[in-house]
Amino acid sequence: MNTIPHISFRAVVPLLAALGFCLLASAAETPLPDLPQCPPELTVRQNVETAPGSWQPVNTRKTHYYSNVSFYDGHPDQMFLLAPNDEKKPKKGAKTTINIWNLTPSAKGHWAACEYTGTSATVAMKLPDAVTRCEVEYGSAHSESDIKRWNCFGAAPKTR
Repeated sequence: MNTIPHISFRAVVPLLAALGFCLLASAAETPLPDLPQCPPELTVRQNVETAPGSWQPVNTRKTHYYSNVSFYDGHPDQMFLLAPNDEKKPKKGAKTTINIWNLTPSAKGHWAACEYTGTSATVAMKLPDAVTRCEVEYGSAHSESDIKRWNCFGAAPKTR
């Protein structure tokens, strides 16, 4: 005669809860692969507004190279720059560092702004509303000019 082993309900509930949490966590965020990366360079035309005394303005047009990405609550011209919430090393002894921004819903939306060396000119892009987290990986120097990559993550699209 086959018998079914007796399993305590108390033993099953924590296992089901843990399994549900793992499934929820894995389905909650997904990388946004179609998110454009910052342009590697930006050509900027700078104009002198007023030249003092006998000085004459000399306007320039130069190419500046990508150095950093920043995240904002609202359009960057509103200047609500967000600081990272966390920092982690991908592996023990790794020479890279990852800064993490956890983004809560905002009526103004979140924006990414690409910054360039030697200029205050930037380009910015509104992030999709589904974005909940962005990460920037820095190389061993952990400086703004040593960005390896950045990506944002959001709620997984619902399937029907």
